[in-house]
Amino acid sequence: MQGKPGGAIITSAIPKDFEMMPPASDNGINAITYYMMEEGMEAVGSVRILGNNPCVRCRFGDECDMSGIKMMFGPDATKESVGINKFEDQPEAVNAAKELGKNIAEYLKSKE
Repeated sequence: MQGKPGGAIITSAIPKDFEMMPPASDNGINAITYYMMEEGMEAVGSVRILGNNPCVRCRFGDECDMSGIKMMFGPDATKESVGINKFEDQPEAVNAAKELGKNIAEYLKSKE
């Protein structure tokens, strides 16, 4: 792995700067970046994608006492009110993914 370029792509249901929850995407990116560093790789970028709480797919999501939707968005939140996050609808994430691809390509070209 030494000398290879790499990037971190993280999907997390926790929105960026959501004060009541841990910064899961930052933790994931840091873990991957430090792994690459330990392996002698070149970290060339990262992508953060806002994912979905698993409860949006569960048939008990709105009634469950353990609902992550209610934990994250309040007691009146429902699957419908929270909705589904899509990568394609997140211009910042799409642009970061394109940039990561360009960074990897440029790194590889520089080593030819």
